[in-house]
Amino acid sequence: MKQVENYKPRFHHFVWLFIVGCVLGVIVEGIFSLVDLGAWESHVTFLWGHLNIVYGAGACLTYVVANSLKKSNIFIEFVVFMILASVVEWIAGYIEEVVLNSTSWNYGAFGALTIAKYISIPFSIAWGIMGVLFIKFILPLLQRLFMKMNGRGWVIAAWIVTAFMIVNFVLSMYSFYRWGDRETCYTEKQFKEYVIKNPNDVKGFRKVNVPHRKPVYVKDKKPTNDIDKFFDKTWPDEFMHNRYMEWVINSK
Repeated sequence: MKQVENYKPRFHHFVWLFIVGCVLGVIVEGIFSLVDLGAWESHVTFLWGHLNIVYGAGACLTYVVANSLKKSNIFIEFVVFMILASVVEWIAGYIEEVVLNSTSWNYGAFGALTIAKYISIPFSIAWGIMGVLFIKFILPLLQRLFMKMNGRGWVIAAWIVTAFMIVNFVLSMYSFYRWGDRETCYTEKQFKEYVIKNPNDVKGFRKVNVPHRKPVYVKDKKPTNDIDKFFDKTWPDEFMHNRYMEWVINSK
């Protein structure tokens, strides 16, 4: 038992933990969509694969923090995870809004229970509870599993997956950048308001249908180099809105 508690995972263990977290995140989001919208939605963050980077990174961070807190009392575990998860959510939302010029979620519906758009007090409490449960039940299982995942095959496969994810990440980030840079996007309500205020300036807008949601109206800025042309042709607005259906490019 002492050997399990003191086991230090290696790089390839975190690679597999990251991938599992990415996949489980998509499953969790899909279940929420079924409850909320009555339809399955794959809330992915990569161009390839059913993967959500926030949950993957969160799984690795949770493991590291849980391992450092496993000898603390339950109140400290709860508070640390509640604050940590809330900060991570806010950072993810802020980066998405400022860097990618888009919004995929906010907690405005919670009213006074919302802090800075991307932090919800009920969800923060839930993160704290889940952190405690992770320490008590999941952490020991992962440590025992990691001790068995030390064959050469696990290591080689992890490096192959790492190379794939680096390429996947770079292409995904630039496709997001290009999407936000080229597109002026309005929701149906915003577009109607825009038409009323600017009746002579609607040329070039077109409607893009988004599964399970209202259509959006977009107006694209032309690419200026071959790289942008490649991304615009390979991953155009229609693909991006259907792949990332919960994301909305903020109107400029």
